[in-house]
Amino acid sequence: SVPPASMAQEQSWRCGSVVDITITVGVCVLYTLVGPLLILNNKYVLTSGFPYPIVLTSLTQAATVVFAVAAALLSRMRCIE
Repeated sequence: SVPPASMAQEQSWRCGSVVDITITVGVCVLYTLVGPLLILNNKYVLTSGFPYPIVLTSLTQAATVVFAVAAALLSRMRCIE
């Protein structure tokens, strides 16, 4: 028998093990910390004499994209179909 759609959806959100839960919590904590750290870093760079705030913001965004893509590739993330 085929389970109802609500049960299938509910089961797809469950973590498989303690390792999965630990990785998920770690990623959430890291994500929460990175934003404020980037803000503080940008503030330091701008107050130390770097005169191009738009360039700094663009470089920060580009670095964020590169690191996010690298992390996704290294962790072997897969799309759920």
